[in-house]
Amino acid sequence: MPALSFRDVTLDFATSGGPLRALDGVSFDVGRGRTVALVGESGSGKSTLALAAMGLLPRHAKLGGTILLDDGKAPAIDLARLKPGSGAFRPIRGGRIGLVFQEPLSAFSPVHTVGRQISEAALAHEQITPAAARARAIEILRLTGFRDPERGYDAYPFELSGGLRQRAMIAVALAARPPVLIADEPTTALDVTIQAQILALLDRLKGELGLSILFITHDLGVVAAIADDLVVLYRGRVMERGPADAVFEASRHPYFQALKGANPGLRRKQDRLAVIGGESDAGAAARYAAAPSRHRDDVDAGAPLIVAENVTKAFGTRRTGGTGARALDHVSLAIARGESVGLVGESGSGKSTLAKVFMRAVVPDSGKVTFHLKGVPRDVATLAGDDLGRFRRRVTYVFQDPYAALNPRMTVRDTIVEPFAIHGLADRRGRDARARELIDLVGLPRSALDRYPPSFSGGQRQRIAIARALALKPELLILDEPTSALDVSVQAQILNLLGDLRRELGFAYLFISHDLAVVEHVAERVAVMRRGRIVEEAPAKRLFADAMHPYTRALIAAAPEADRKTRLDFAAVSAAAKSDWGDDADVRMTDIAPGHRVAMTVTKGSHAAAA
Repeated sequence: MPALSFRDVTLDFATSGGPLRALDGVSFDVGRGRTVALVGESGSGKSTLALAAMGLLPRHAKLGGTILLDDGKAPAIDLARLKPGSGAFRPIRGGRIGLVFQEPLSAFSPVHTVGRQISEAALAHEQITPAAARARAIEILRLTGFRDPERGYDAYPFELSGGLRQRAMIAVALAARPPVLIADEPTTALDVTIQAQILALLDRLKGELGLSILFITHDLGVVAAIADDLVVLYRGRVMERGPADAVFEASRHPYFQALKGANPGLRRKQDRLAVIGGESDAGAAARYAAAPSRHRDDVDAGAPLIVAENVTKAFGTRRTGGTGARALDHVSLAIARGESVGLVGESGSGKSTLAKVFMRAVVPDSGKVTFHLKGVPRDVATLAGDDLGRFRRRVTYVFQDPYAALNPRMTVRDTIVEPFAIHGLADRRGRDARARELIDLVGLPRSALDRYPPSFSGGQRQRIAIARALALKPELLILDEPTSALDVSVQAQILNLLGDLRRELGFAYLFISHDLAVVEHVAERVAVMRRGRIVEEAPAKRLFADAMHPYTRALIAAAPEADRKTRLDFAAVSAAAKSDWGDDADVRMTDIAPGHRVAMTVTKGSHAAAA
């Protein structure tokens, strides 16, 4: 018997140009005690369907069809017939249907602690004491992966990393123990080990509580790991539905096949990812590369570019003051000219801090970063004047969130040419010419130059951010989780674009990600970070085929594949999550093969085993 049924659901939005249909005859069931994965690209109607079930649609939306909730907790009810603003929805939201939002920072109140917001969800729907609500909140935080749940309870949302905020969001949704859970991209911002733990948690709760889950995602690896049934949505219509095994095994629908081809995989190396829709013009990169360069040294690829040596950095905390835990602990990493280096690890491992040290946005407590200006090694900390200006032009950054990275009040043209204005390069006519070249370079129409960032999709905004980063033809591009917020089809476009640009323009890049399949696709060499240390470093092909450090192996084991035959082993991932891998031991980086280093424990003057 289905807990939640959608029958011929239609949804129209009133616009100045007439009604816009977002959902068109959508029908499927979420069975009791089953997980149904709803898959599709941005704009396909996945999140809109979830909002319709929760009564959270805007006033100008017209909903048709039937959404029947029959969870056994209360009498069956047609949610499509309820008025969204009525009190009838209050016991349903959180009490009968829990909702995990995609962007937890927007969903949380910034002025209340995480624990208070979790407790409120339980108190609103159950007759329990505040002390019992607090105890339940702490237990749920522990279940969702908080190392110190008491401290997490007292933290504010802005004090948590993106991964921790998402775990707290799941805790809020589960606080009142609803029989139905709608999870809207709940693992998008999580690293693979925590993602696997969350998937294992949901799978266990489904078995223990009979929880019915509508799991909205674009990641077919996640679908393969957790789904009992699969529904494929495209532009508001159901393209395919059925048991997940049958759809993965026998599907011949072109759209689903395209989604599978757009997913990078550790066990299937692809030179180029399949793309749904058009790609950028590769010829634009060649034409841009042929233009005269003012800021590129004529030095062979493979020569040293930037080197971090024994870098250490610690941050104080608001509560304790002084010096806190080390974000970086004697980290050494080198990047050569034209080289692609991947940096992987869990949230809080120090990846972004290391990137900021490379940028000189963070000053290390000890150690140094050396950049080769015109082939001459220079200490980045001592650069000043013109030398500092040259360094700033040669090292640029692409941020994780394309929505926050662009000023919504600046046109795309102004955004792209801003680096030229800052560094006093080119006149107005020259800047306009560069803007046209750069917008061509990232595959957007020139008409986009006079529009503002809010009018673009996430993938288009990330292209604009890449265009801005490439404006001064840098020698090193630092990409901090540049595709984590994107659909797999848009991610495929961005990854293909970056590959084309690097081949034509010859820049090096440091690609930071928690998605091992993406890193394996783009990187020639990979460094693995854990708790401020690099624990393993090797050529990508060797690392993923023959990892030596237990933590690296755990990361690889936790990476989901878009294949039902190689599903995640949740028990193995949970066991690995409880290991500390000698984090407090005295370790030494040891060469075990050409270009392959691994952290080894030091015992009586020798290195005994992988830390």
